[in-house]
Amino acid sequence: MESQRLIERVLAGDARAVARAISKVEDGAADAAELMRAVFPHTGRGLVVGITGSPGAGKSSLWTSSPASTARGASASASSP
Repeated sequence: MESQRLIERVLAGDARAVARAISKVEDGAADAAELMRAVFPHTGRGLVVGITGSPGAGKSSLWTSSPASTARGASASASSP
């Protein structure tokens, strides 16, 4: 089963598998829910912080000046409408 192999690779830390899994979830693939159910219990205690505002409001500046941005394992994801 392709989904099971992808899940195994994601849990093993394979960066390409993680990228593929993200794409599947974003695209609404048929096995996206199964993938999320399998991976979620292994996600740890990460926090999700959302910063919103109009263009030019300083969202990126706020993030880069935040101590959280330099924390081990911290990452940021951004999207525009």
